[in-house]
Amino acid sequence: MDTAHLPLSAVVGLPVLGPFGELSRLVPAAWQQLEEMVGRNADENFVELSTQLRDGRYHEVVGVLREAGTAAEISRPGMVTVLVPPGEWLSAQHGGPRETIAEGFDALIAEAQRLGRTPSGEKLDIGYRLDGAEESHELRIRLLPASRRA
Repeated sequence: MDTAHLPLSAVVGLPVLGPFGELSRLVPAAWQQLEEMVGRNADENFVELSTQLRDGRYHEVVGVLREAGTAAEISRPGMVTVLVPPGEWLSAQHGGPRETIAEGFDALIAEAQRLGRTPSGEKLDIGYRLDGAEESHELRIRLLPASRRA
């Protein structure tokens, strides 16, 4: 696991809003819709940005990670652009199946807590492909500044 300061960036894609229990249905539907919009063989860095809201609800965006200033180049009608805040992010490589990605995020959260740091609630999963091929994923969680611990 590594900690790095990352610049402001953006995820351009399709939004998903719902309770945790419905994400297993809503997120794959959004990926399917994204594939229909951009094509199965699109050569992009596909990601899923997840922000935990209150009351067990999540705001997800499935799409493409870009530098903040280049997001408009790929936006299409129906897509949203969500800024990914700059700051300190804890990351780890995940080489296992997609079904165990949640466990990878749990390990990152536990590591942040072990380090005395507080996760912000934002998670970034980099490494999706629209052609269905399994790839290694880079998992990231944003950390609150050390002076702003919850």
